[in-house]
Amino acid sequence: GVIYSSGPKIVSFHDGTDAELAAMLNAHYAGQINISDYWKVGDTRTVYISTTNSGSKIQRPQNMTMIIMDFNHDDLATAINGKTKAAVTVGFREAMGSSGTPGDEYYWGSSYYPVQDTDIYPDSPLRKWLNEGLLNALPSTFASIIKEVNKKNLIGHDNSKFELAYGNNGLYYKNCTTLTQDKIWLPSYTEVFGYDAYENYPANYSNSTYRYEGDQYEYMKDINNRMKAVNNKGEASFNKSTWWLRSPSSYYTSTGGYYWCRVSEHGEVIYGRGSDVRGLAPAFCL
Repeated sequence: GVIYSSGPKIVSFHDGTDAELAAMLNAHYAGQINISDYWKVGDTRTVYISTTNSGSKIQRPQNMTMIIMDFNHDDLATAINGKTKAAVTVGFREAMGSSGTPGDEYYWGSSYYPVQDTDIYPDSPLRKWLNEGLLNALPSTFASIIKEVNKKNLIGHDNSKFELAYGNNGLYYKNCTTLTQDKIWLPSYTEVFGYDAYENYPANYSNSTYRYEGDQYEYMKDINNRMKAVNNKGEASFNKSTWWLRSPSSYYTSTGGYYWCRVSEHGEVIYGRGSDVRGLAPAFCL
């Protein structure tokens, strides 16, 4: 006779245990189910982050609300059963904080200034902290289902070192990014804003539709979803937060050096010094 497999227990992203989520994700990667048939963009789940200390950064314990940003979007660093895309991309609904007040762990990664043109995200203390300190602060049962993915990063703040070329979508810069493998990362300018032109994005070029540091997440297409309140025990506090992106800014001052891209309280792209204290809204894949 024919033997039918019952498959994994179907649970919501919000209410399932870490083990039940892992079973559904394993079934997705095995080709037994399509995870987006059961979960949707905007689904939330609470996760507890314990105290961490990685380098000079200390993270206070707090509950955070995770939110699904997209499906089959990011490129896996290593294919799983022939699948090259991560099943789910998840971010934090609020900016990381405690009792509605950010702490000094939230500067971009440069406690000094001016920032040099050669200062880029792949080499930043912040990236190291995300992939070590923050990853280790998550429950081990949840951290074990996070997948490593490839992330594109601009190689500098000054586009004079980029090579201008002509392609199907007009003029664009080539050889202007480097690839990193990350489990937790800061979203980029293009992952949040997509095609929107921004004069202080180093790879911005008039009429170009190239998204150098990845494609826009479905969740980020709504400007309301780009606005972040400071976290307060897994819920939004009354304080709004600007939050850092991993993208360099071409904005420069003689005293502050180069700046970095971030998202304003109104969900718009702005820039700031790396030594400024701002919020974090990291992302990761399952």
